[in-house]
Amino acid sequence: MTVRTYEGHVEQGQIRFKDAPTLPEGAVVYVVVPEKQVSAIDPTPKQIALMIRESLDQYAAGEFFEIESAEDLELLINEMKLT
Repeated sequence: MTVRTYEGHVEQGQIRFKDAPTLPEGAVVYVVVPEKQVSAIDPTPKQIALMIRESLDQYAAGEFFEIESAEDLELLINEMKLT
């Protein structure tokens, strides 16, 4: 099965996509709603501060996470914890 991901936001009870997907009639779709709103594309100031603080702590501890693909970036974002 091929999977595509489209990002959108709920506005007045409807999903508004950044880029309108073209879907064939009768297509099966799944909606996944993350528990926490974390977006690498549009982070909040709190998320940016947290990411910088965590990055500096990891750098000071000699820990690095090398990003070589979109999957690596997604894994890193999913492992982040907001306080």
